[in-house]
Amino acid sequence: MSQLRSSLFAWICGAAAVVASLSFERSALADEEVGPAPSPPPPAPVVEGPAPAPAAGPAPAMAPAATPALAGAPADRDVAEERETVVLKPWDVDVRASLHTTPILQYGGVGASADAGMRRLGPGTLALGGGLDYFFCGTTCSSTPLAFTQRQLAVEARLSYHLEPPKIGRVDLYPLLTAGFMVSRSSITVGDNSEYRASDVAPTIGFGAGASYFFTDRFFVAAEARFRYAAGTYAYELASGPAREFDRSGIDTWSASTVDLAAAVGARF
Repeated sequence: MSQLRSSLFAWICGAAAVVASLSFERSALADEEVGPAPSPPPPAPVVEGPAPAPAAGPAPAMAPAATPALAGAPADRDVAEERETVVLKPWDVDVRASLHTTPILQYGGVGASADAGMRRLGPGTLALGGGLDYFFCGTTCSSTPLAFTQRQLAVEARLSYHLEPPKIGRVDLYPLLTAGFMVSRSSITVGDNSEYRASDVAPTIGFGAGASYFFTDRFFVAAEARFRYAAGTYAYELASGPAREFDRSGIDTWSASTVDLAAAVGARF
């Protein structure tokens, strides 16, 4: 037991000696870094008599303080650019109402569509949406010898990729793919009171591009141009009046395969 106490006492004394040695060494290093205090300058000689007048001359000009350049931080510039862009972002939804026609006025129509931003992909935003268009006959019906009318309804899904064109502000530009189905109905009046009707359903697919110009933060005008393929065959049935024979050439098939042009107004939510 006494040996244990002696060993413990020796360990304590050794630790104290080490701590004291380190303290002395640290104090010496601090004194070396500070160095001796500089000796005071010798007193200036006392000159009897009046003090000499200061020499006349222009006062030294003070150099103007340099104004620090106020440059915006990169993060601030990025935030400002993000606010100015009108490209569709994830969780944004563009809803538009449109008027439709073709270069040769084959039909006219009205429609509604929507695009919802899904995710950022490269420099733009991938969007999914849908559209509903209703068309009525134009030059297609006027070219037939009979009293022929035609109506078509298209239900389509939309896939678009929204980009900001370089050097053009407040414009959202997007390539577009559409796919769905089209219901086409026709009616023919033969003679005075005989009416034949037909209907058909066919798939439709289209591709093109569109652009939206935002005149406010929410509202925009838009234009789209796309080539649409849709075609089918009619099987006429007597709807009213006595049965009559008529020439079905040129009206036994239908086609909406053309360049569809649309002008629209819309809003972003």
